[in-house]
This record gives sequence, structure tokens and C-alpha cells, in this order.
Amino acid sequence: MKTTLKIQALILFFFLSGSLLYSQAAADNAAKPVRNIPLKKLSLYSSGTAFFEHSITVEGRAVLVLPFQYGALNDALKSLTVKDPASAEGPLAGYASANAAGGQAQAADLSAGPGLPEIIGRLKGEEISVELLRARGNTVSDTEKITGRILASERRESLPGGEYWLSLLGPEGMRQIPFREIRSFSFASPLIQQDFNRALDVTMAESKTKREGREITVQLQGSGRREVSLSYVIPAPVWKISYRLNLAGPSANTGRLQAWAIIDNDSDTDWDQVELSLRAGRPVSFVQNLYPPFYLERPVLPLSIAGYAEAESYEQGMASRDSLMEAPALNSMMKRSAGASPAYASEESMAAPLPAAPPASQSGEPEVFDFTFAKPVSIKARSGAMLLLADTGLECRKLLIFSGQKALSSSINPRLGLEIKNSSGLRLPAGPVSINDSGYAGDALLTYLSPDEKRFISYGEDLSVTGNGAASSSRILSGVKLSRGLINVTRKQILERNYTIKNSGNEKKTIIIEHPINRGAVLTEPSSFDEETSGLYRFERTLPANSQFVFTVREETPLYERISLLSSSQDTLLSWASNMEVSSRVRSGLEEAFRLKQAADRAQAEAGEIANRRNALLSEEERFRKNIETFGRDSAEGRSYIERLLSLSSELDSLSAERTAAEAGAKKAKETYENYLNSLELE
Repeated sequence: MKTTLKIQALILFFFLSGSLLYSQAAADNAAKPVRNIPLKKLSLYSSGTAFFEHSITVEGRAVLVLPFQYGALNDALKSLTVKDPASAEGPLAGYASANAAGGQAQAADLSAGPGLPEIIGRLKGEEISVELLRARGNTVSDTEKITGRILASERRESLPGGEYWLSLLGPEGMRQIPFREIRSFSFASPLIQQDFNRALDVTMAESKTKREGREITVQLQGSGRREVSLSYVIPAPVWKISYRLNLAGPSANTGRLQAWAIIDNDSDTDWDQVELSLRAGRPVSFVQNLYPPFYLERPVLPLSIAGYAEAESYEQGMASRDSLMEAPALNSMMKRSAGASPAYASEESMAAPLPAAPPASQSGEPEVFDFTFAKPVSIKARSGAMLLLADTGLECRKLLIFSGQKALSSSINPRLGLEIKNSSGLRLPAGPVSINDSGYAGDALLTYLSPDEKRFISYGEDLSVTGNGAASSSRILSGVKLSRGLINVTRKQILERNYTIKNSGNEKKTIIIEHPINRGAVLTEPSSFDEETSGLYRFERTLPANSQFVFTVREETPLYERISLLSSSQDTLLSWASNMEVSSRVRSGLEEAFRLKQAADRAQAEAGEIANRRNALLSEEERFRKNIETFGRDSAEGRSYIERLLSLSSELDSLSAERTAAEAGAKKAKETYENYLNSLELE
């Protein structure tokens, strides 16, 4: 018996010893969190983001910790990438949730920063004890404690400032209390008090997170010694560029350009021996709220087993289905109706054909500035630095730039300018340029410049040169064509601008005159330009010393007009027929048209005159008939009107014949005129 107990004790001893040894080994193998992971690569973008890449050598399982500011958490969760060549199971990233303090309280929701009236108003039905401060005159003398259940917390707009009032239901009935008299309050339920404490903990934790940020922990499950990298994209200050251009080059048309990058490290970590790249482009970039927990509102549906059937009534039937099918007309009608109804359509007939998806378009790499420094860069935390990007020779030519648009409104001085050619081999981003010409000469702005591209920049005004502009316009007739009853007229709108420029200096100068393009117009003087932009012609001229010259720019815009001869008056025809700018052939044709128009109008007028005379006689005839009825046919007056009526009838018969002949003549004259016009083809 004793031997058995000894054996059991020995077995228990070895079991406990093994468990302790196993636990100690597991504790020894547990990976310790590694912070301050070295930053190896950094790419700064002009879009306000930066690409960070950390790299570290690990062995076996490892835990890597990356700290982030609160404003960078969403972007970090969106872009964090882990490269571990030996992690077969894949890495696991974790972080403290936005609800790490225990979640938002149910009753005391302080997330939106509510005031006391809103907080109490959400707790309707809860029992509350309120201590009131009673004032008498200018002194506070009494306090009163009231206990009751919350009915409402409301704002009364009728009172000054919209004062809040609390309604309580107590043993003595309902009481209404202004919030300004509440000194303190407490809830009878300890759960409500706990809820408030938890809400304050959540609010405090959120404030702390926004101040201190969060850590993302990456657990690596691999084995062996290996290089691991972690990369992400987060917001960063935009890097800037500025240039210095020294015009005192080895020759007249060369200068020296320096390009400097201005970089800010706004983080709390030093950038130590980092491979730094600068990029200028416009990638798509956005922020999405991935860090805070997101909840969806879901609809509330009734229980499937609940409900009742509504009562229905039915109309009297008209006929049985068999008798209905016996009627051929009704039968065919029903079939047509059924065939058109979607209820009887097959799935194939109802499915709309889907268009084939277009092939994905492929485009080349966009031209953007992409520069990586040859040596590692170090920048202290919360510091900035200026790094030299380029120091290279540059082709540049001095000239003046004269704005014709500005010169129309007032006398101006042309701009001191340079024509530069990017011979640096780099794509130069937009930025300010400080010009040095035997001392500081001025500042200029440079837009994006590709290699070997030319560009004008300006850095001041030349006070020794002045200029102004004057504009005039005219319109001339350039062509008239007769075609099938129409006059097709072509004119030229001529816009002329004269720029008067005076050089009071002792040196001749090269000047670029910028003239705004008149869209739709043709440049006629000068016959060519040296350069064209989207809205300007540029003309290069030499401005002699101590002299003045006038530069004229003329543009012509064609104008077209179409006139119908059939609806034109004799005056219009005569005007065009006597216009000496019109060709002799067209004038002759218009003269004949004018003659035929006169004849047609005269014949029409004669026919109209006869018709008017006949209408007048018809009116007179009607008046005579009425007088005869009045005086009687046997009276002297009646017989007199009868005689005059007989004479009038004879005259009407004669006029009727004349009217018929005149109308036929007018119709023929009009047809002759119209046929002539429709046959004209002259220019």
C-alpha cells in the first residue's frame, strides 16, 4: 500500500515538473513586442500622402508594433502591407478598437456632446432627485429637494433665450422646474450611475486616442531568420519645390538652375538614413472610416407566423370558362391578351440582352516627377529640411513679353521675361523661381516642364519700354450670288489692332507680342505667327533702341446672309441692282428682276383697283335696292332708283370682264417674275 502511494506521488511529481518545464519553455518562446522598427524607404507625394516602408530582421515568431497618429489610422488600415517570406499561415494584425473602453453606454450617450437637458430628457420614466437653489432678491437663501419620475425635458421658445424646463411626476403631482434652478441631481437606480461612469470612460478614452493615437500589432507566425517589411500609406505634409536661376552663365543664352525640395517631418520619429523618393502627380486618394466600428440599421419585420387574413367580397360571375372558350371571338381575344401579358411570358422573352463589356483601355505611364536621392537622408522629428534636387545648366534667352489684351485698356510696360528650355533631363514640377541677374532680379512662377520643353517665364516689368493698343473694325462686301430666287451675300468682318510700342532704352530688345485669338477669324496680317497657344498668337519682333514702331494685326471673319427675292420689295432689288460692289452680271440680273417686279406689282395694283371699284359699285347697288323697297317701285323716287340700278348693273358687267382680264394679267406677270428668279444662277 505504501509502495503504491510512493509510486503515485512520484508520477505526480514528474507530471507537475513536466508541466512547469513546459510552461517555462512556452514563456521563453513567447515573442516580445518589437517597437521602433527601422524606416528604410519613404516616398512623399504632392497629393498629401506618403508611402512608408519599414524593414527588420526577425527569427521565428515575432510581434511588431507600429504606432500611428489618430488621423492616420483609417489610411493605415486601408493600406498596411506585410511581406514575410516564411509566414505560411500569414500575418495577423490587431489593434485596440474605438470601443476599447467598453462600448458606448446605453442610457448616457455622450458621443455627440449633449447638454444636461438632452441627457435627462433621454431617461424618461427614471426616478431622479433634484436639489434646487431658491433665490430671494439678490441673495440665495433656500434649497429644496424634489424626488419624482422624469416626464419630459423641453425647451420653451416663448421664454427669453428659449429656456429649458424639467417636468417631474412625484407624490404631490407634477412639478415643472427651470433648469437654471437645478443645483445637483442624482438617480435612484445605481445602474444609471454606472452607465454615466462608463460613458465618461468612453469619452475619455476617445479623447486620449485622438491625442496619443493607436498601435497596430502585427504577429508573424513564421520560422527561421528572415527579412520582413511592413509598408503603408498615411497622410503627410505636401513636399514643395523652389528654384534658383542665375542668369550669369558662361554665355549670353545660358544660366544655372538649382532645384530645391522642401520637406517636413511632422512625425514624432526621426527619419534616419532613409531611402527618400519624391513624386509629383495626382493619384486618386481618399479617406474611408475603417477604424471606428460601423453598425447598420436593419429593418424590423413582422413575425412570419403572426397576422390575420382580411375579409374579401366577390363579384358575380359572368360565364363559365367552357362557355367562354366556345366563343371564337372571345377565345382569340383572350389568347392575344395572354400572349401580351408578362405573367405568361417566358424567362427568355423577358430577359433584356446585355451589351458586351467594352475592352479595358490601356495607357502608358503618366509623365510625373519621380526622384530618388542617391544617398540616404536623415531628418529629425518635428523638423524640416531643404534638399538639393538638381544643379544644372539651362538654356535661357532674355526677351520682353507684351500683352496686347492689357494694352487695349491702358498704356503698359512689357514684362521682363525669359524663354527657357529644360535641358536638365528631369521633369520639373511647378514651383517658384528666384531670378538672379547680377543680383536679385525678381520672382517667377514655373508650371510643369517636361525634358527639352520650352516655356516663357516673367519676373518683372521693363520701365524703359511702353506700349498701348487701339482696335477698329469694319465690314466689306466680298461676294453676291443669285441662285434660285435667293441672294447669297458674303461679307468680311475685319478686326484690326494697332500696337504702338516705344523703346526709350539704348539697347535693342527682343519682344514677344501676345495677341488674343479671335475664334472663327482668319489671320491675314501678318500672314504667319511664331507661336500659338490655346488663346494667343505670339509674334517675335526686334525693338530697336530709342525708337517707336507700330505693329498691326488684322483678322477677317466671314459673314453669310441669305435674302429671299420673292419676298423682297422693289427698294431692296433696286438697292442691290445699283450697288457697285456687286459684279456687273449680278447687277444686270437684278435690274431685269427689278423690271419684272415692277410689272408684276403694277399689274397686281391694277387688278386690285378694278376689284375695289367693283366692290364699291356692289355696295351702291345694294343701297339702291333698299331704297326701292323703301319708296316703292311705283313712286317717282322708286322709278328713279330703278333707272340708276339698271345703269349700275351695266357698269358692273363691264367691270367684271375687266377684273377677270386684270387678274389674269397680274397672275401671268407674277409667274413670269417668279420663273425668272428661279432660273437665275449668277455671281
